[in-house]
Amino acid sequence: MVKSNSLITVIVPTFNEVENIDNFIISVRKVLRPYKFLILFVDDNSTDGTIEKINKFKTASDDVDLIVRIGRRGLSGACIEGIYKAKSTYIAVIDCDLQHDEQLLVKMLDDFKENNALDLIIGSRHVEKGESKNGFSLIRNFASKLAIKITQKILTINVNDPMSGFFMAKKSSIHSLLHKLQPHGFKILVDILATCKGKLVIKELGY
Repeated sequence: MVKSNSLITVIVPTFNEVENIDNFIISVRKVLRPYKFLILFVDDNSTDGTIEKINKFKTASDDVDLIVRIGRRGLSGACIEGIYKAKSTYIAVIDCDLQHDEQLLVKMLDDFKENNALDLIIGSRHVEKGESKNGFSLIRNFASKLAIKITQKILTINVNDPMSGFFMAKKSSIHSLLHKLQPHGFKILVDILATCKGKLVIKELGY
């Protein structure tokens, strides 16, 4: 059972990431300290000690919770399940591999506060102040940009980084889309953007 209401639920899909858990929780706690938040891990039945590590934090504090999925696999499905069960005004999806800039979570919350019309904010590698080259080889960086161009054209998505794994949304804005999303994919943001058919007010922030 997911713990009580927060301003924001940070949804973190995991599978065998025990080495990242400590640093991830410490980093997110540091930036979100002024807010009421919950870090909700959704784990696909890890076997490396990830579940046990998260449960230690869960037992010691009310800002960490865990859903363990048995017999179900997939990044998108984990995110969908976490979003559905979140009891907060906002939800954020972020990877546990420490590749995303958790400090951007505060800027996202500030932007939602300043503009009530916003539905979705994307952490983007392909807008001003965004950068993907440092994390990718040249070949992977080229392939990533090519995949984005193809996705934008096929799905008519007017977003610079539709394949980002880092975003924040009002739960009320995307709740009605959840049953339409594909649980077996790996790019849930693309699915959300295609499913909403341009009806969401979106902003991109570089990281």
